[in-house]
Amino acid sequence: TYERDDENVAEQKQETIRCLGTDESVPKYLRMRGKVRNRHLGKREIEMFVRDVWSHRLEMMRNKGKEERARMDPGNLARTVSSVERGATIGIKYEKNFEDFFHLYMNKRFGVQKVAIEYAYNVRDALHRFEYDSDCELFLNVFDGHVPESLYHDQLRVLAALKTDLLNIDALQPERLRGKIDSHDFMLVVERRFPAKSSSAMKALKAAFLKSFADSRVDYRAVFEENKFGDQTDFVELLRDQHLHEFLEYKEALGKSFNALGAPDSLVTFEQLRTAILEVDPEKPETGVFSYLK
Repeated sequence: TYERDDENVAEQKQETIRCLGTDESVPKYLRMRGKVRNRHLGKREIEMFVRDVWSHRLEMMRNKGKEERARMDPGNLARTVSSVERGATIGIKYEKNFEDFFHLYMNKRFGVQKVAIEYAYNVRDALHRFEYDSDCELFLNVFDGHVPESLYHDQLRVLAALKTDLLNIDALQPERLRGKIDSHDFMLVVERRFPAKSSSAMKALKAAFLKSFADSRVDYRAVFEENKFGDQTDFVELLRDQHLHEFLEYKEALGKSFNALGAPDSLVTFEQLRTAILEVDPEKPETGVFSYLK
């Protein structure tokens, strides 16, 4: 990854954006010298762009999954569309690495590499300006290489699991009451789903929830809806923001624990690494520790 260059973030009135150069530490989709035109992308435009990127990425991964299942069952091969041939909806071949995928996506979408890189810089600029939004902040961190792409997919799973919990609670009610649940029950579900959250984090979630849903009974499905600008409710925005920052804090703590083992070029044992992980996360099961070390 490369370090963020705050001076490179264009203000709304600035007409150009300075490029980061062509060093290998710079992602492929940003490798250019000089300056590019500032298109001053708006929030709705960047939200739609981010959504389109993730849509293509998910479609690509689904197609790759179909291809892998077909390999396990040759009888279905003829009925399965190869992800290499089909790719996502704009015809990108499968790439495991997000940087390679995004590089291909931009070149396919804009046709000319110079135009693709110019737009990529404008995307980065807009992501910085709208970093208060959870979609933009997460994509910016993936875009800059500070967090893995898998964090986005994990957020989807977290939200889906919470929705399922709420649906299950709703299903236990008499039919005439379904569609809404007590606000108190809503927060109890949240607390059970996220038992590791600190009391301050949970208190902030409750405040964000009550800010938008003050009634004693709430349509829990509305909690997950978006407005025309792509903004989610304060509760979901905060939940996603906490998810990202909990990961960043965990990553930083692991880094400090690993650095305490010695110089970067020194050899350390498996047991030393295991101890370093458990110092940060003492309740992590052995299978989880092993997954970090394999």
